[in-house]
Amino acid sequence: MLGAVVALGPSGLVTGCAGSSNIGDGRLPEDPESLVIDVERGWVRFLGIVPIDAIQRPMLEVVVCTPDTREHEALVMTEVRPSSVHAALLALGAEPGTPGGEEWDGKTFRLTEPSGPRVRVRLTSVDRPHDWTEATAWFEPTRSTVAPSAEEITWRFTGSTFDENAYTADADGVVVGLVSFGTEVVGMSPAISEIDAKRGFDFVPRPDQVPVFGTPVIVELSIAGEAPG
Repeated sequence: MLGAVVALGPSGLVTGCAGSSNIGDGRLPEDPESLVIDVERGWVRFLGIVPIDAIQRPMLEVVVCTPDTREHEALVMTEVRPSSVHAALLALGAEPGTPGGEEWDGKTFRLTEPSGPRVRVRLTSVDRPHDWTEATAWFEPTRSTVAPSAEEITWRFTGSTFDENAYTADADGVVVGLVSFGTEVVGMSPAISEIDAKRGFDFVPRPDQVPVFGTPVIVELSIAGEAPG
């Protein structure tokens, strides 16, 4: 059985608190490529940085991604592998669903909703470890009559896909997506296609909420219904 707090990194799973440091009400990996799972409290945490200048209000299609992928349109960039995030959510007892996206029904493309257990996504800066906010507080729609509001948004453990024994999100880099690319580990509901995003479903960062470019941040994922300690 897993210990109460475990660290998961490129070399595998380590029970106990090795490779982690105290921060706030839990622990955080000292290695930026690793994450920490608190099984008793029901959360997964990992490090990242803010890769954009929120004051410039760039269009967003991703909440969390890996380097050299979509960081120009993401709120957080992390060095943690998406497959490690998938494994961590499995360790919390969650079973993945399927990503949302466009499917061809023989006549036209049809947008499908993501499925899977609901996930809570929270963010904070490393220097303010007690000041957690919902991920939805860090962005807003450019056209509120078209894009879903923060109250309408839920997150799902969709689990990406596997392609010839490779985990697709490890190549595509989307850990938590806004747009339904069909490869994200955690996806947003209601689904938004890439085409829809270009038709006015755009989201932009909130400069009053998003820390400045380069700020180290913490990402926390928990299964909805669990109250992080």
